[in-house]
Order: sequence, then structure tokens, then C-alpha cells
Amino acid sequence: MARILLVEDNLKFRQLLKGLVEAHEGWHVCGETGDGVEAVAKAVELKPDVVVMDFAIPRLNGLQVAAKLTDVYPTLPIILHTVHVFPAMIQEAKKAGIREVVIKSETVGRLLDVIETLLKETTSDGAKVPSTLPKPQLSGTEINLDEQKPPEPN
Repeated sequence: MARILLVEDNLKFRQLLKGLVEAHEGWHVCGETGDGVEAVAKAVELKPDVVVMDFAIPRLNGLQVAAKLTDVYPTLPIILHTVHVFPAMIQEAKKAGIREVVIKSETVGRLLDVIETLLKETTSDGAKVPSTLPKPQLSGTEINLDEQKPPEPN
């Protein structure tokens, strides 16, 4: 059974994600949190097969959590699941070890496919599969990646 850790600070949205994931045969949400520091602790404790993580979460943002997890588990597939996607984020996501970025508006149509693909790409020796992050489609927005929340739209 595939074990998936959900990191999303919006409880209602996290419950929706959990329902979608657990409706898939052979998948189980092994843990969930809405906090970056707790996400690191839960990943270390639970050793999930995949992490689905929001960008804008308290205490550590999704990129900071991904960087910490990648240091410990370099082959752990991490999906950044966010409302805000722009070129700087895509570049920093790759550096942090995130394997895929899925826009929240594409949750139903794409997130489950991405999880399934990443689970299938896991090699028997644990080797990291090359990233297939999408090319940036949004431009003109910049972010200070040390901040917890993305900037407001212009």
C-alpha cells in the first residue's frame, strides 16, 4: 500500500485531498499536517512514499520543508501543490528537490495522475528519477522565498 503524507494548512481542503487519495485503491494517507515544522517531523517518523505539500504553510514554507526532507531522503518524491506558480518558484522548487508542481485548480484532473506516476517511477534501488517539473507558464511575479506567503496579485 502506498503511503502518502499530506501537508496543507486549510483543513477543509486537506480533508478533500485525503478523500481523493484514499478513494484510490492501494493508497493510504499515512499522516497529515498544516505546519511546516510538523511536516518534517511527520515525514521522518512515518517515512511516506510520496509527500503532497502546499507552499504557503506556517513556520516553514513548502520549499523549506522540501529542502530539509531532500537532505535526509534524497529520493523521496515531493509534490508542491499550490495556488501560486511562477518562474522563480519553479526554479527554487527544483533546487529544493521537489519533483512536480501541481496548481490547486488542477487537483482533480492532475494531482492523482502525478502521484501515480511518481509511485510507478520509484526504482528498486531507490535511485532518483529525473524531475519532470513543468516549464513556467506565469511571469511577471517575483517572490522572496524566505517569506511564508506569496505576494498578492497585482
